[in-house]
Formats: sequence, structure tokens, C-alpha cells
Amino acid sequence: AAHDIEHTGVSSDLLTNVRHPLYHLFGSTSTFEKFHCMLGLFTLRYYSVFDTMPSNESNYCQALFETLVLATDPKSVFSSMDEMAALRVEQGATTSELQASLLTSIIRMADISNASRPFVVARTHSLNVMREFFKTGDIEFLSTRSL
Repeated sequence: AAHDIEHTGVSSDLLTNVRHPLYHLFGSTSTFEKFHCMLGLFTLRYYSVFDTMPSNESNYCQALFETLVLATDPKSVFSSMDEMAALRVEQGATTSELQASLLTSIIRMADISNASRPFVVARTHSLNVMREFFKTGDIEFLSTRSL
């Protein structure tokens, strides 16, 4: 999935803490998600996905792609939920704002839905997440020891 393209198995926080080159490129907010977005858009453009669209549709689709990939940042979950609730009650929300909000919620649910899958699948995912956490901890520990 594009939202995790070239994921290395560590967190964005680790990239910030160890001052990884991606941190220097994308900053400390949604570091990995911005990287995934850049690679995803590059790939879509490389394969001319947007070339046949009118300019306004192409721009909208690319912006929506970016919004959806950035929505997979775990730190943005609660703010996005608040934004969706605000849009729901707001009188002047446009259809495209409501669509983007709904799609953001859908991709976020898909991203974190492994616990609701069959046990074998959920267990595999959980083990991978645990490996990521341990790998991150080991790297952070080693990086602080060398300072």
C-alpha cells in the first residue's frame, strides 16, 4: 500500500530522535508519511496516472492522495476525528470536504484494522509491530549510548 511504501520498520519519532536524513528532508511532523507520500506520488506520476485527467481533477486527486497518506500518521488520529465531527455539524461543508474527511476515516480504519482480522493474520501483524517497536528501541538505545 502506498501509505507504507519503503517503510523501514521504525517510527517517525525515531527518525526525529536520531536526526535521520528523512528528518532533515521532511521535518519532525509526519516524517515517514511525507516520505511515503512523496514516493507514492512519484510512482503515480512515473506511470502517468494523472496525465489523462483535466488539470483541476489531477490537482484534486494528488492533494487527496497526500491527505489520505498523511492521515495514516498515528499522531493525527484524534485531531482528524475532531475535524470530522466538526464538518458533520458545520452548515457550509462542501461535498469534497466531506468526501475527504470520510476517505480519511476509511483509510485510517483500514490501516489499524488488523486486530479485527482472523487471528492468524492479526497475530502476524502484531508480531511485526512488536519487532518494529523493539527495533526502534534498540536503535534509540544505541544512538544515545554513542553520544
